[in-house]
Amino acid sequence: MFYVYKMTNVVTGKFYIGYTNNPKSRIATHKHAASSGKKSKLYDNIRKYGFGSFNFEIVFQSTVRQVALDKEVEMINLDDKLSLNLALGGEGGYVVPDEKKEEWRAKLSAARKGKKPALGLKHTDATKAMSSIAGKKRWDIYGRYPDNVVDFSFKEATANFGISKTHYYRLKKQVKE
Repeated sequence: MFYVYKMTNVVTGKFYIGYTNNPKSRIATHKHAASSGKKSKLYDNIRKYGFGSFNFEIVFQSTVRQVALDKEVEMINLDDKLSLNLALGGEGGYVVPDEKKEEWRAKLSAARKGKKPALGLKHTDATKAMSSIAGKKRWDIYGRYPDNVVDFSFKEATANFGISKTHYYRLKKQVKE
């Protein structure tokens, strides 16, 4: 079942429309995001007025996902002035108006300045070798499996020693080397 829900701030009358397939989990996610300092109109409101100031209600449900997503979009667009939503709904995501895109990019650039994200970095062969040695030593230190564990079939090794498939085949490969 797919649900469209409405969280209304009883103090201000502002509301948030959302989509979920698990309402209890979604409420918990909103609480956690607000308490961890995540920035959005909704979470700023929750921090300011408290989660107890919000009514949570299921306003629509459907067995068809796309129907629920379409209903979410429709409901978000009913009252722009009171909505706490940042996106138009449907598949979500932030929608930055064209007139604010340059300002938004400048803020992102300033926030990232001096940081070195690791995305796209490749490990050198020396790093890979070092990691391999450290991983092998770690398992040797634990002494969790007997030396002859690779003499068994994987099914037998799992039944007798509880070894994972990944670790079993890594040990088997190590024996071949």
